[in-house]
Amino acid sequence: MEVSVVIPFYNAEATLTRAIDSVLTQQNVTLEILLIDNNSTDKSLAIAQSYADKHPHVTLTIESNQGTNHARNLGLSLATKEWIQYLDADDILLPLKIFNQLSLDNLSQTDIISSPITEHTIEGKIINYSVSELDDIWLSLLKGKIGWTCSNLWRRSALLDIGGWNTDYTSHQEKELMARLIMEEKQFSFYDQSECIVYEQNKSVSNRADFPMTGIKFMKFLMHYFKSNDILGPKREKVIHNQLYHKYLMAYKVNPKEAMKAMFETSLKLDLIDIPFRHQLLISIIGLHNTYSMLKILGRK
Repeated sequence: MEVSVVIPFYNAEATLTRAIDSVLTQQNVTLEILLIDNNSTDKSLAIAQSYADKHPHVTLTIESNQGTNHARNLGLSLATKEWIQYLDADDILLPLKIFNQLSLDNLSQTDIISSPITEHTIEGKIINYSVSELDDIWLSLLKGKIGWTCSNLWRRSALLDIGGWNTDYTSHQEKELMARLIMEEKQFSFYDQSECIVYEQNKSVSNRADFPMTGIKFMKFLMHYFKSNDILGPKREKVIHNQLYHKYLMAYKVNPKEAMKAMFETSLKLDLIDIPFRHQLLISIIGLHNTYSMLKILGRK
């Protein structure tokens, strides 16, 4: 079993050693480890170089284009093994993670092995996120049930077939990537054990101002694809409108003008949305914009 492990990093001196060590302790697999520096200004580069100097199967490369997806694509282009394991410099793998995934019976018919993650929050909570093989792979994607960047294992040829990671996305990258894999009829398998631990960071992309707007962009992309191919259906449409509503509400708290402009361009169907009764009542009385303004002031969803 041979796997290329791609670890992009940027100013990760506090966590990079932990991430690399978790890969070096992987059991029963042959690995090449590709460390991709993305313009670090702290001691990360020196830490990575020390591993490259010590271990023949560890290499260090610098990606001058800023952004995680640029670094991931560089790692993909340098990888020589059949399978790709991506690992953010904040996170770790348990020792049998890769071996267990590659032990699936249907491996030869699989392009992506989807697995859960365990998140350790800043407040010290531990949250387990599951995967689920629903009858409709698109619903699995929309409901966030087909894995995450570091929990999944990716067949290199499948990623190359779709052109790798989309550098226009600053968040929701793995969902957008998996959407294109589904469009190209790549095959997903599921290993329902959490062996990737993700540590929440204050700098997490989910805390950035552009996070909800990028999510809205992705939902619109899927809506257009479903309609263009006449495969929307009531279940998919309902999930998309529910997600759009909550992403608009999140976006409104950051940039009301941009959020409302995007919302009116979408023709949001409120009758499809499972929103609290108080939201529906407020909208019917004072309108959507005023309702969002009030919710923002109250700080409530």
